[in-house]
Amino acid sequence: KNEQATNDFFHKDEYGNVWACTGDMGYVAEDGPQTNKTLWMFDNPQMNQYIQSPVVSGDKVYFSIWGGSLTPNLYCYNITTGTQEWSQTIESGARAGITISDDSLYVSSYNSQTSVGEVFKVDLETGAIEGHTGELVKVGTYGLTSTPIISEDSVWINTYKEVTSSSVETHLYEYSLDLAEQKNKIVIANTTG
Repeated sequence: KNEQATNDFFHKDEYGNVWACTGDMGYVAEDGPQTNKTLWMFDNPQMNQYIQSPVVSGDKVYFSIWGGSLTPNLYCYNITTGTQEWSQTIESGARAGITISDDSLYVSSYNSQTSVGEVFKVDLETGAIEGHTGELVKVGTYGLTSTPIISEDSVWINTYKEVTSSSVETHLYEYSLDLAEQKNKIVIANTTG
């Protein structure tokens, strides 16, 4: 009933279900694929990377990769055939999931070279970058800790910054859907331990 995972990340079973498996976990839960028949897969060329939660919209699956040096790191695949539709390079990839709204996807990025975190808006059909927030947080680790949330005409983004070993700052940003305008910046926590 259970399958052992390999370096393959996505499996589409004969019933049309898409399952994500990470090579370093080596296990798919009880409700995972019920057969050994793999219809297609994405093979990770480097094991030091982390694939973020895939998002399915229509007949496409979208996912990003964080870590390592694989570029591009944002992908769109046809869910039925496993054919790559497009790919895009987004800084060092995403540390959180993808959000889809209308004809765009929003992805949080964290560039491990510059320690800068920002959010990108990408066209669902072409993979073209349509906008980005610019630097939201600059920090050695953590950065953007949540998937962007869409509510009405706003994109909400949570950031986390470790200021010192005993002090953190957490902010909630509100941006316009095109990411061109910051509407609000709310301090959620500013703690010293």
